[in-house]
Amino acid sequence: MGATIEEKIIACTCLGDSRYQGYETQLELISIYVLPKYWNLGAGSLLVDEVLKYAINNNYLEVGLWVLDGNRQAIRFYEKKGFISNGDTIQSMIGGKSIIEKRYIKEFVKR
Repeated sequence: MGATIEEKIIACTCLGDSRYQGYETQLELISIYVLPKYWNLGAGSLLVDEVLKYAINNNYLEVGLWVLDGNRQAIRFYEKKGFISNGDTIQSMIGGKSIIEKRYIKEFVKR
């Protein structure tokens, strides 16, 4: 999914079935990226709203994502969208450094 202004791509997201054991039934928000020039203008919110609509329309009961521990801006953003930490963490390597990521989940009311 992507967001454009005057045919210029300013934001995009990647999603798919979760790649992680124990989360096989979740839609995973793998990544979301907004060009810094367009931060805080609503593009990220619109994309997440589209991801949530996609999840509901395709009968997912949850959307999950991983957030870098300490990324307060991203955590606030996802919490405003209704995601909550489920307490799960994973350790990854980025640029040769060990980092911790936290799992956030948005559940839908079961129909």
